[in-house]
Amino acid sequence: MITTPLTLDLVRGGAELEPVGHGSRLRLHRLPLPYRSREADAQLTMVERQPSGIHLRFRTTATVIVLRLHATRVSYRGLERARGQVDLVSLDSDAPLAPIDDPRPVWVHHGSSISHGSNAAAPTEIWPVVAARAAGVQLRNLGFGGSAMVDPFLARVIRDQDADLISVKLGINVVNADAMRARAFVPAVHGFLDTIREGHADTPLLVVSPIHSGIHEKTPGPGAFDPDSLREGAARFVATGSAAEVARGALTLEVVRDLLAGVVAARSDDPALHYLDGLSLYGADDAVAHPLPDGLHPDTETHRLIGERFAAAAFAAGAPFGR
Repeated sequence: MITTPLTLDLVRGGAELEPVGHGSRLRLHRLPLPYRSREADAQLTMVERQPSGIHLRFRTTATVIVLRLHATRVSYRGLERARGQVDLVSLDSDAPLAPIDDPRPVWVHHGSSISHGSNAAAPTEIWPVVAARAAGVQLRNLGFGGSAMVDPFLARVIRDQDADLISVKLGINVVNADAMRARAFVPAVHGFLDTIREGHADTPLLVVSPIHSGIHEKTPGPGAFDPDSLREGAARFVATGSAAEVARGALTLEVVRDLLAGVVAARSDDPALHYLDGLSLYGADDAVAHPLPDGLHPDTETHRLIGERFAAAAFAAGAPFGR
């Protein structure tokens, strides 16, 4: 068997490969080191090394290919959880593996745990991958569970990426963390888009609002685990905020959609900036036919539905990413 060194010309869709375990393993990272070490909190540190969208790409005549991984499972007491982190150990084959160029357009997408792929059964079943495959583009997935907070440094990461197409799906994490009020959210989004435009002045840029989630449509965060569900060995989420706070600027999903649409409308001098209502990807009617198992995250079938709808809305002829 031939052992092929694991490098970024074979391992696509990430930022860095970090030697760990005395160099016996390579840890996948989706954020560059300066941002990981300086600005990522514990949640983002955990999720950015979960390899959503990262894949191997090569040409070979091999009939046997063996990829060895070292898996880590992050779990909660009393709850079953799938493994979410893997380090690369080795790549072996019975014929040489050669890196190949990928001429397809690069789509950089940023979002929350839904974009990250929570509750999907496999990495190829998450909605951004479904959409990327349907559209024939390369995906760089910057979906980070619990961490789409309109952080300025994430805008700088996107600014500095090679990208032919960019989308940002914002709002749900800000709501379920009760992280901002309307007064702070609107200028934060403007600043986020301004920073992206510093590196991508004319790149098609799509702002996507949250999909339907009944718990937060009219009720602000914080979100929390439903104690009754935990006693049943499951995990469901509830909103713990008060609807009365909306009048004082608290954010709900309904409010966020209106604010994001307003931000894009106020930037009408940017012809490459577009808005997509998340309800067109998954709305109240869909919640009846395809309920979110935990109140926030789609199951595999619903990821597929969202991905197919996004591909049609974003990549079709005449759409924001249409070619």
